[in-house]
Amino acid sequence: MLRDIGENWTRGKFDIKPQVDKLSCGLRVRTFFVKAPGLTGKTLLFASDFHIQNRRIYSFPGFSPAIGAAHAERLLYPVMEQFKPDFFVFGGDLVTESSLLPDCLPLFSEIGSQTTAIAVPGNWDLRRKWLPVPFWRRWYQEASFYFLMNQSLSCPGIAFYGSDDFKIGDPVFPKQFLEAPFRCAVCHNPDTVALLSDEQLAQLDLILCGHTHGGQIRIPGFGAICSATVKWKRFEYGPYQHINGKTMLLVTSGLGTTWLPYRLFNPPEVCLIRFVS
Repeated sequence: MLRDIGENWTRGKFDIKPQVDKLSCGLRVRTFFVKAPGLTGKTLLFASDFHIQNRRIYSFPGFSPAIGAAHAERLLYPVMEQFKPDFFVFGGDLVTESSLLPDCLPLFSEIGSQTTAIAVPGNWDLRRKWLPVPFWRRWYQEASFYFLMNQSLSCPGIAFYGSDDFKIGDPVFPKQFLEAPFRCAVCHNPDTVALLSDEQLAQLDLILCGHTHGGQIRIPGFGAICSATVKWKRFEYGPYQHINGKTMLLVTSGLGTTWLPYRLFNPPEVCLIRFVS
């Protein structure tokens, strides 16, 4: 049984309020300024839940739909060109239709050639038994990505830990994360956070999650009508901060859609982390 951790988190308490930009293609870029002296001046781009599929994605207000891999390409290519992030993190759920995986490889290979690129599995990635974990390791390796599944990665100034998916897989966390000035965990589903003890959370500076899509359908002043998590609106979308005063959690609404190809008052987004002193 998951412990109820909601009382230990508060909404939107990052040190500096996020900045929101919209590119011409209708993508929302939410920029968060995070204190990390050892990474000052560096940036991390976090994107999740592409759900590439052969149907149009409609978003109101203000988004021109596209089909297949072109949906992600027309959003991400301008972002990569404009911000040139030092790190790119993908939070899982790449395709809805597995036949489109070859179409996605050029985009991910282009990203992997430009920056330190990391990916974790999502529930849609692992639900297809004919695409086992070794397939995903090879696919991301071909795209020059590090595929982290209950694994760590050490980079200058920062250590990443990517978990297995909460719904389909078996997330496991070390008692002691890698030593680093800044530690970032990447978990597709924010429900995974309930598996971390207070002692483990105290070692982490930032946790990046997707999966919820921000509910896809959001009502101004209320938020998500529904959210694919155990605790419904507990971690539906946005920034959270733990009462320990250190650990931050960021849940992105992602780029794609699942069962219904609609987004309402919830445009496709990526999150840009700017590290400051």
